[in-house]
Amino acid sequence: MICGAFLMNWLDHLLSKRDLACLLELSQKSLQCWTEGQIKDLVLGLKQLIGFENACCSQANMPDNFLERNPDVSFLDICYPDGFTDVYWEKRYHLNDPVLCSAMILLSPVTFREVELHTGPSKTIALARDFGMKNGWAHCTVDPQSLRCTVFFLNGPQPDTSLRAKRIIEHIIPFYSLAYTRAIQRTSQPSHPLTPKEIEVVKWLKEGKSSWEISVILKCSKRVVDFHVSNIKAKLDAVSRAQCVAKAVEGGIIAI
Repeated sequence: MICGAFLMNWLDHLLSKRDLACLLELSQKSLQCWTEGQIKDLVLGLKQLIGFENACCSQANMPDNFLERNPDVSFLDICYPDGFTDVYWEKRYHLNDPVLCSAMILLSPVTFREVELHTGPSKTIALARDFGMKNGWAHCTVDPQSLRCTVFFLNGPQPDTSLRAKRIIEHIIPFYSLAYTRAIQRTSQPSHPLTPKEIEVVKWLKEGKSSWEISVILKCSKRVVDFHVSNIKAKLDAVSRAQCVAKAVEGGIIAI
């Protein structure tokens, strides 16, 4: 359980008690996110705290030259204007996007306008404005072990670019980045689907039933149930019945 104490450093004139309560709720929800659909709902939930209309996120490895050498880029369009990403990738604007570069270098929330103030006009910012995204935020986090970068963009015609919004983004985006990483890893893992009977067995394992009790419920022998359990362990790469249940829940095979 996340303790509210870690939010105390944010308790200043910029964040209200309601802000802190919402941040705590969104942080906790992020720990239960395993799919891209859940990530989208999570990001849209941030609208109750700060104003924005468009959002997306991307993740990739960070070699010596992240922008040019790495083709393994994951991208999630949460609510971006139709056609923007097609133009952005087709024209390879990611190779010299000053907003993206600034976010990756600073590892702190940056706005389009403050980047433009320091770097001058750019094709990417001009493209964003053409699609109605006049300003917004970009925030990048880096996993120190895998060196994978995750970047979130929140923008729109009139986004909230206040210092309060920056504080909120600084706190919540690392949670969202971890959730997005889990979603990507789950999608990329090889699929070992359970049979309908195996799923039924896992459901009863979740209820704490023994092999004998499950055999009575399913009207089969205990030996058959043990055989199903053995297959489930192999398919889910689990070493115990409890781990079978945990992995089945984590993988969305059965409900919590």
